[in-house]
Amino acid sequence: MDNLEKKRWLRSYRRSEGRIQRLQEELERWQARAEGLSSAASEAPARGSGEDRLQSAVDRIVEIRQKLQADLVELTDRRLRIRAAVGAVQDELLRAILELYYIDGKSWDEIAREKGYTVRRIQQLHGDALAALDLEKVKSPA
Repeated sequence: MDNLEKKRWLRSYRRSEGRIQRLQEELERWQARAEGLSSAASEAPARGSGEDRLQSAVDRIVEIRQKLQADLVELTDRRLRIRAAVGAVQDELLRAILELYYIDGKSWDEIAREKGYTVRRIQQLHGDALAALDLEKVKSPA
């Protein structure tokens, strides 16, 4: 596996984190809608169409919740595999560079300041870190 493919895979950690956040927010919005429909239905006089609307909303919420849960499991698994791959890098500095950049989302400037190196040197070490990364043991088949 080349370094470009490794970078792509590592970047999926941050994308997964963002997607998990968006999915959780969507779930919260749907739950709030369900609560609002439920309150409106209990206060309104009994009508067939209102109950149908509420039942449709509840069915949709259940469907979305199941999809969100499945996505959360998949995304969490990907993040755990990335953490395992990065954690397996033997050199502490190289491992730290990968963690700071791909997992913590820090910039090259921030990493250079934190580690006491120039940005150029951190980027060179990043290349070494990618070479030291063995994804074959943790990356699931595409």
